[in-house]
Amino acid sequence: MKEIELFGVNVKTKYLWWGGGLLILVPLLLILLLAMLGALAGGASFSEGAYGGGGDYGYPASAPSADYTYPTDSSGVYAEEAPYAPLATQVAPVGNATDGSLTQAIERLIIREGTLSLQVEDTLAARDQVEVLVSEFELQGAFIVSSNEYGNGTTKPSISMVIRVPASQFDPIMDRLAALAVIVNTRYETADDVTEEYVDLEGRLEALETGRDRLLDIMENADTTEALLQAEAQLTIREAEIEAIQGRLQYLRGAATLSRITLDMQPYFASQPIDTSWKPFESLRRGFDALLESLQDFVDFVLFFAVAVLPWVLLFFFVLRWIWRAIRRRQQKAAAAAPPEEKK
Repeated sequence: MKEIELFGVNVKTKYLWWGGGLLILVPLLLILLLAMLGALAGGASFSEGAYGGGGDYGYPASAPSADYTYPTDSSGVYAEEAPYAPLATQVAPVGNATDGSLTQAIERLIIREGTLSLQVEDTLAARDQVEVLVSEFELQGAFIVSSNEYGNGTTKPSISMVIRVPASQFDPIMDRLAALAVIVNTRYETADDVTEEYVDLEGRLEALETGRDRLLDIMENADTTEALLQAEAQLTIREAEIEAIQGRLQYLRGAATLSRITLDMQPYFASQPIDTSWKPFESLRRGFDALLESLQDFVDFVLFFAVAVLPWVLLFFFVLRWIWRAIRRRQQKAAAAAPPEEKK
């Protein structure tokens, strides 16, 4: 039988094949066992919510409800509805039949939004100026949506605000807000033309209202209870669709009438006082915390190695040692059984 020399020892090739195959087969069997256990655990944790009726499948959000509550001013009038012009002035189709053709003159419905990131001398004073600016256009529906203040307590805080202002005054207001800054980090403006969507929704609304009127007529003239119930079910669906479209139209009108501006104000670095809050004992405490954390990480590594890795190392060591000793025993037996001439 063929032999090869391995680390100064003559080893028969069949033992090498057996040892190598064992080293490969044992890990593969363990991996297969772990994979089967993982599959069983995954199947056990399967929940009906992944495919059931209660899940959120990421469908487009429905239009806002028609009964959406807008902020109100002191008179109780909706803050976003008060400045609205009649619907005809927002998007007004005007039909003129000329040579059998119908032409429409439609005023564009555009939603404008802006974002400003500013560095100011005093963020608190700048916030007060923004509030005064919004109050100037309060009668036209302007209002503050949100105002957030954050900081570390050692310097002037950073302030983030969201405001709604009349779309007709969008550009002047953006300029006045930018003038508050020492440095304008970012100025970003967008304009979204939603005229086509608005006109399409109006057409759908008109068709649905016509269908609703027909269903009401059918219900009045229904001869059987079954026909009445069917008409009532269809009427409920139509009314839900009408409310959704009316809510979307109301949202588009509001967004086009009052533009949204997001304002982020940060203190200008050069205007801030020198930081005298150095605390050496605090630094020393953080150093001890870091030392303890590193020791904990080391102990965690040793425990993990002893449980997850060391058994494999010992297994491979004993398998290789057993193979090596088996080879040595066979060689010693072969040398002892050989004639004295062959030993020489």
